[in-house]
Amino acid sequence: MNITDFLSENCIIEELRGKDIKSVIEEMSAVISREINGILKPEEISRAILKKEKELKEEAIGGIIIPHARFDNVSIGIKGALGRLKNGIDGIYLVFMLIGDHESADRFIRALSLISNFFRDKKNYNSLLKARDRKEIFEIIREKGME
Repeated sequence: MNITDFLSENCIIEELRGKDIKSVIEEMSAVISREINGILKPEEISRAILKKEKELKEEAIGGIIIPHARFDNVSIGIKGALGRLKNGIDGIYLVFMLIGDHESADRFIRALSLISNFFRDKKNYNSLLKARDRKEIFEIIREKGME
């Protein structure tokens, strides 16, 4: 499995515009909603993610958060979005959002583990922050984001 199995180049946001976690989550939810052709509306995605907002801040480690949620009664597989925060919010500079359906529970857990392991290596984190554009970000992940 590679992170690029569930993260397309179209779902990389070079510079998130949000000024707080809520607006960042909403911005990223719109990107994922477009990627899955509106099967889930942006509001549905952000609502599910924001239910866990308190946990998100507590889970922020090393400048990244990984908000995630799974959904019943839809078939979307696993989809991700990655965004950078130029000036950071509460010490957070990267956000990797992941959504999935309940049918993909095992793959979803593997995906979360893969993302976590990728960012455990500070070289990967720093490379993504320094990357020029979404194409370079995607190439870094494609090369180093596998099991």
